[in-house]
Amino acid sequence: MENSNKHIEEFLDYYLNKEQSPDYAVLITGCWGSGKTYFIRHFLEKQGAVRKNFVKKINWLTGFKKYTVVYVSLFGVKTREDINKKIERIFRPKINSKKLEYLPDAISLVSNLAGIAVGTIVATTATFATGGSAAPLAIPTGVATGKTVGDSLKFFSSRFLENIKVNEKEYKRLVVVFDDLERADMKPCELFGYLNEYIEHLHVPCILLADKDKWEEAQSQPDDKKTLQNLSSTQEKVIGKIFQIQTSVEDVINAWLSPECGCLDVNDDVKKIWWENRECIYDLFACFDNAKQKYLEKKDDFSFNDSEQKKFDQEQMKEYVQKMPNRNYRALRQTIKDFNHLCAYFCPQLGDLIFSKKSKERGFDKYFIRYFFAMRYGCWLGLFDPNQIEVSRYFFVGLKFGEREYPAEKNSLTAWDCFSNVCYKMDKIENFPMQKWLVDSFFDREKIVAEINSSAWFGGRDAYLIRQLYHWWSLSDKEAQEAYVAVKNALKNGTLNDSASLMVVFVVLYTISEDYSSNNKQSVVKEMNEYLDKYSESIEFGEILSVEDIKQNYSPSDDCIEKLIAFRERLIKICSERENPFQEEKEQFYRNLISDDVYEFDSACSIIRNISYKVTEFQWSMVDAEKFVEGFSKLERYKKGEILKIMRHRYFNVPSGYDMEKEKVFLANLKDACLNRINQKGEIPLPSTFALKQMVKKVEEIENIQGLFEKEEKG
Repeated sequence: MENSNKHIEEFLDYYLNKEQSPDYAVLITGCWGSGKTYFIRHFLEKQGAVRKNFVKKINWLTGFKKYTVVYVSLFGVKTREDINKKIERIFRPKINSKKLEYLPDAISLVSNLAGIAVGTIVATTATFATGGSAAPLAIPTGVATGKTVGDSLKFFSSRFLENIKVNEKEYKRLVVVFDDLERADMKPCELFGYLNEYIEHLHVPCILLADKDKWEEAQSQPDDKKTLQNLSSTQEKVIGKIFQIQTSVEDVINAWLSPECGCLDVNDDVKKIWWENRECIYDLFACFDNAKQKYLEKKDDFSFNDSEQKKFDQEQMKEYVQKMPNRNYRALRQTIKDFNHLCAYFCPQLGDLIFSKKSKERGFDKYFIRYFFAMRYGCWLGLFDPNQIEVSRYFFVGLKFGEREYPAEKNSLTAWDCFSNVCYKMDKIENFPMQKWLVDSFFDREKIVAEINSSAWFGGRDAYLIRQLYHWWSLSDKEAQEAYVAVKNALKNGTLNDSASLMVVFVVLYTISEDYSSNNKQSVVKEMNEYLDKYSESIEFGEILSVEDIKQNYSPSDDCIEKLIAFRERLIKICSERENPFQEEKEQFYRNLISDDVYEFDSACSIIRNISYKVTEFQWSMVDAEKFVEGFSKLERYKKGEILKIMRHRYFNVPSGYDMEKEKVFLANLKDACLNRINQKGEIPLPSTFALKQMVKKVEEIENIQGLFEKEEKG
């Protein structure tokens, strides 16, 4: 694999090993989280080191094979004294306690350490450029100018000296790394003046690290032309070479997660599972790259027929992608650590499920990591608010009331919608409360683990495999075999008790058998009817698919349809003898109808979709018209539109032969209930009154559908 930063490593190798001390600093830039600090540790550690020990947890000052490295973050420093204090704190544990009365300032400590590295005292006097004035560099008490190195050694502990010793006469070369250069709260000229002391007077190699975007922004701040010129000349004097880092995701993952030398401080099981599923990381970053290319490089090209909504959504996506940062390894690291917290500490039972052999065999571990990574990484980058996850709203493009057309709302794409579109389709793990955990760092552990443990990935595997038979032709050979065997076992054991599933299984097995011989087709019909004979008592009340649905989804042969109709009639007869469960769920239905929870409202809509459409679902006659109108009046505008839309659609799709007398009675009651409320209007007009008028129009439209109530009228 090509090393995209090889040229930087080659230059640093030259820069740090020059016989003559350098007279300039090297600046390495890169986007936030791009791995600048990681890169420099990587480079310094591998110089002369055994490769297999690469990037272990090491001490910046003494942990390198070839260098003594002083690492200082300039984050938030306001004065040179602030920087000196930071360096003093680094050296304080390394100074002999008996010599604390001689404790020098930080610059003098660096000066002495530099002198040790080259075998003599390098600096005698130095100046700080403070607003044009100069102050002498303090030389430690008791260390006279020109004295031998031995005099300066007394400030450092023997253990520290042993750690930086190469042999009896040689010490590791001193290198100073100043990180977060752009985050220093100092005037740039003053900061460069400070750094110049190390370069020009102490002759210490200095490596500077800065966020590329923030650094460029900071350089463009001065308004005064003279100030800008002074800044430019000062920077040119201090910084002799500038490089931009190009850290590869493969290098980072190898350093953090590889079995041989992974240095990320997380549970071993967490490290292993992310290493085994590292392609999830590659995929996500690749999706980001592809999105930037798609939305930022492509010119807007809308056809005349494209809706305003589509144009708006495209613009919103483009604006969103522009805000996405480049590959951010700091956010990646924190995401993996959050996974460690979730699965190793907060809910180890969940970790046991994910780390299990069964999870790996069935692909649950990869699915979960992909799902977790996309959401948590997106949160860390600030690409969306965790509160938006799994929150969907209904928007209707071109929803018509009579002849008037209402355009969709322009906020149809949330940040979460944009993010999941940029990445890939995000299939949710059923009942896993990721939103609650991201926001509150908490969920009901026992409940959730029980639900996942009984899900399609674990305890509910057979039910999951049976559903896979629905799209058997799109499965791999291995998946198709598993699904086929699971269905055969269910038919043998009497565990297939859902009427809709029985119809689909009938069609799929019959269609598969047509590829062989007519005897096999006959065997399918016989097997399915024998199942009804033997296990009819276990078949649950539920929807029975229409033949039209089956035709649309599976395109069965005429021969198959003929056999299916007879099988379906038997199912209808069996289910008609079951007690309709809706009788006990009416109150919950009314509560769901007016609920603010989008999922509860959708549950009510799902029930309405089946009214007067599915043979065995509840009928309108089971609904109290007055109570329904009361709930309808309280709904938001878009929810009212959803109800009206569903009613019209369902009455245009009533199965043939369905008894509509009860439906006709309900519609009459519904119309009366609406008119009663309309007539009770007060002095101030209400939006709900307008909506009820729309409901009356909808009822009249349904009543006027040709042939809908024809049978009752003739009778």
